[in-house]
Amino acid sequence: MNLFQVVAITFFRGLPLLNAVPSKRIPTKIYSVRASVVLSLLALLFTTCISLEEEKNDAFQLTGIITGPYTDWVYLVYGEVRDSARVNDGQFSFTGELDRPVQASLILEGTSNLTRVYLEGGDEVRITADYQLQGEEPNTVRTLQDAVITGSASQDLYTSMRSRYIEAYKADSTGQAVYELMAHLIDSTGSHPALGTQLASAAISSDVFTAAQLDSLYGRFDTTRMDAQAKEVYAIGMANRSRYGVGDAFPDIPVERPDGTSARLSELRGMQVYVDFWASWCAPCRQQHPHLKEIAGEVTGSSLAIVSISIDKNRDNWVQASEEDGVSWSSYWDADGFLKEDMAINAIPKSYLLDENGIIVQTNPQLEQYQRWASL
Repeated sequence: MNLFQVVAITFFRGLPLLNAVPSKRIPTKIYSVRASVVLSLLALLFTTCISLEEEKNDAFQLTGIITGPYTDWVYLVYGEVRDSARVNDGQFSFTGELDRPVQASLILEGTSNLTRVYLEGGDEVRITADYQLQGEEPNTVRTLQDAVITGSASQDLYTSMRSRYIEAYKADSTGQAVYELMAHLIDSTGSHPALGTQLASAAISSDVFTAAQLDSLYGRFDTTRMDAQAKEVYAIGMANRSRYGVGDAFPDIPVERPDGTSARLSELRGMQVYVDFWASWCAPCRQQHPHLKEIAGEVTGSSLAIVSISIDKNRDNWVQASEEDGVSWSSYWDADGFLKEDMAINAIPKSYLLDENGIIVQTNPQLEQYQRWASL
C-alpha cells in the first residue's frame, strides 16, 4: 500500500492522511473519516503558543476504552512505529517514548477508519469511543465513533483551533484571514510538527491558499521539525497545483457510462457542474451519497448537474457500490485511470465546480455551497 492509498478526507473535502506503510499486523484496507480529519486541515492547527525548546525523551501512555462488541486488535501507528494491542474487557493500552509531539493513528483490525490522536513524551492520554460497524456486506467498515480524548495538550490545542480556523475562512473566503492566522501560528509555534503536516495537507488538497501564500508559509516554517512524509507530500502537492486549478478548463478525457459506452464531460457544456471523484472503498465518499442524491433531485431539469466519477480499478466494484448507494445521478468510471493520473487525484473525496464552459471555478467546494447555489 502506498502513501496515497490511505489518503482520504480533508478539511473541506478529502484531505490526505499521512500514514506510514502498514506492517504485516496492520490492516491493508484503511479508510479515512472526514470528521477525524486526520490529517485534516482542521486537525492540524493550534490556538495558543507552545514552546518545544525543552523537549524530553519521555515515556507516554495511551489507554483506551471501547464500548461495543469489539474484541480484536487495535494498532497504533506513528513514524516508523507499528504497535498492536488486544482489546480485553473493552480496554487496551500502549506505551512508548517520544522526543517530540506526533500525530498517531489508531486502527482496528480489518477494514477500518482512522482515529487520530496527538502524543507527546510525558503524556498520559485516555481515549473513549463507541465501536460501530458501518455499511453493508461485503463493504462494511469498522469504526470508532464519538471519540473523547483527554490528557494530550496538543490534542486540546488542535481541538480549540478548529473553530478559529473555520471562523477565519467564513469571515474571508479569499483565504487571507486564514493565511494571517497560519502565519501567526507558525511564527509563535513553528516548532510544532503538526503545522508542517497542515501545510502539506493544504498543498495537496485544498484551495484555501494560493501557491504564493503556501510558499510564504513554508518559508516561515522550521522545516527541520517537519516530518519527512509531510515534506514529500508538500512537494507533490505544489507540483500538482499547477495542473488544474481555478481558471483552468476541466480535462475532456473519456470516461465510461454504466452501460459501457464512452462519455465526455464536454457533453455537459452549458451547465454548471459539480464533479465528485470517489471509489467504492472510500467510506467518506460513500457517506456523502445520500446528500448528493438529495441535491441531484433538487437540480433535475435545471442548468445545474452533479457528476460522480469513480476511480475504482475494478468495474464491478463501481457498479455494485453505485447500486447499493442508489446513485441515480450522472455516474462515470475512469476505466483506464487516465483522468485520475492527468489530474493527480491523490486524495478522495475530491470535487470541482465547473461553469457553463467547463472552466474550474472552485476546487473542493462544500456541498452546502452548491446546494445554496442550486436553490437560487
